[in-house]
Amino acid sequence: MDSQQSLYQSPFEMGSKIQLSTTAQNRLDSTSTSPLSVQIDQNCIDQKKTIKNGSSIRTHTLKMQDTQQRETTLRALEQDPCVVGVGNALLMHKDQTSTAMKLDPDDKKAQHLDFLKQPEANAIFFDSQQGIQEDVIIAIIDDGVDLQHEDLMANIWTNQNEIPNNGIDDDTNGYVDDIHGYNFASNIGDPNPQTGVSGESIHGTHVAGLAAARYGNTKGAYGTAGQKVKLMVLNVFGKQAGAYSADIENAIRYAADQGAQVINMSLGGPGKSSTEEAAIVYALNKGVSIVTAAGNNGAKLSDTYFFSPGSYAEKYAGMINVGAIDISTNKKTNYSNYSPQYVEIAVPGSNNESKYDGLYSTLPNGKYGRLEGTSMAAPLVTGAVAMAIGLLKARFFQPTPKTVEEILKSSSIINPNLLSQIENGKVLSSLSLAQAIMSKTNGEENPSGPQFPLPDDSENDNEGPVPPPNSDCP
Repeated sequence: MDSQQSLYQSPFEMGSKIQLSTTAQNRLDSTSTSPLSVQIDQNCIDQKKTIKNGSSIRTHTLKMQDTQQRETTLRALEQDPCVVGVGNALLMHKDQTSTAMKLDPDDKKAQHLDFLKQPEANAIFFDSQQGIQEDVIIAIIDDGVDLQHEDLMANIWTNQNEIPNNGIDDDTNGYVDDIHGYNFASNIGDPNPQTGVSGESIHGTHVAGLAAARYGNTKGAYGTAGQKVKLMVLNVFGKQAGAYSADIENAIRYAADQGAQVINMSLGGPGKSSTEEAAIVYALNKGVSIVTAAGNNGAKLSDTYFFSPGSYAEKYAGMINVGAIDISTNKKTNYSNYSPQYVEIAVPGSNNESKYDGLYSTLPNGKYGRLEGTSMAAPLVTGAVAMAIGLLKARFFQPTPKTVEEILKSSSIINPNLLSQIENGKVLSSLSLAQAIMSKTNGEENPSGPQFPLPDDSENDNEGPVPPPNSDCP
């Protein structure tokens, strides 16, 4: 991480380790029976300290039977030296609005790529001499990804420090057989989609394709990061329709510890959680950019209508919350949440919302189809962020998450239709992003890696105080 990057403080470093929101949106207080999200230092419990690589913090969901049990539990957690923090346990859902799918494998029409001018951008990103030279790792926190899909398998990340299927935690990171990621909901090494209560899990595979389906292989479509990228697959839904914030928080820490440079979270739910915020801070402090979906409630986000995790982007530079526009109208979709303060950039989430015509991408079992939602918008930005990181590094810069967000915004196109709904009416253009990076770094070579010089960089200078080194826990 760049030495000039200011670090954020975990919410637990700034106050009590018991932090429960009492807003009407959450209704989680000391008299509630709602579950708790509890961060525990596993090495504090295990005297052998078996987790030697990465964070030893793990988040657990504790369900309460009645208010008396909850009050007793809170008192015990407050006194437990191995407990790092306690917050609201949130239940997250996938930000996908329609399951109407066109499964014609011959349909290669991905209009969003033309909208973003992706073919022209790829000529810059993948130029053999001046383009991206090293793979960028994207973590997809979702309901799993089809690891064998023909359009994804070449771009799947592999943990080189783990031996497959030997039942041993070879790299001592606390996870067994995590070869291509992990399934945190089912606590298994295989992050492929699981069939469960809501049927086949298709969401994560579709999201992964929009970000990083393989470019140039003559199959299907391709992502906004079609080459020079690897996908780390982190399944937080398992067989369930919803994902608890505890599993998401563990996935965020895993991604940061295992070298992910970008995290995509096309999921969310109403409410705040201090444990989730602490995990976000952990990743940002390790130099990881985070991209989130704004949500599909058609609502204006605010401090009183807070949609996690995306709304935290308003507080933290380097975290980008994405809204959805309709290609056919060039306006915000009806379903997309909005706010010029809480939603920072927009990209297509539908081709034509009125016809339930979504974006074309990969589906499990080698299929392709269309889905729509802010879930589909977010990975387009995630891919662009990965390409920005790769191109900046090829130009001898070491970008921070804040730097990447600023170059993304400063190179975006202003859509007057969105000025009251998206921050400054900004819409991503992959071509403008690539051109801006090449223009601003032309002829500059600085192996020491200073922060990329950006216009108006001081406008979002909202980092918090610097915490002590390695301060994952207070």
